Amino acid sequence: MIVPMSFMKNHERYEEEKAYYVDCPLDPEVEDRRTNLDSQDYEVELTDLRGFNERLSLENHGFKVINDPTLASYDWVSQPSPEQESSYLRKILQLLQMEFETEHVICYEIVVRHLLARDIEEIRST
Repeated sequence: MIVPMSFMKNHERYEEEKAYYVDCPLDPEVEDRRTNLDSQDYEVELTDLRGFNERLSLENHGFKVINDPTLASYDWVSQPSPEQESSYLRKILQLLQMEFETEHVICYEIVVRHLLARDIEEIRST
């Protein structure tokens, strides 16, 4: 499947100036400084990676699939409570600390995927 995707341009200015985006309300007089990011659109081929999890590595592919069966209890159908999200985040941070053998992990953003009941049953049956 071919899909359009935007990627950050590789500008020389990023060697001297850190790329940034401000994601909060700004006064109109500084709105033009919200970001210094420039992007370029590409057509990208998407590939179904199911079944290849063990062959993927951070070093060779830039990402890795980490499967932890204990996270299955976090398949929420409804909106999780703040306590549930906090528990999930702590578990993810612990998992990453073990995976990368590091003392500290910083989480900049977390997105909790909400599954429908039929999706959960489909996942569990595969």
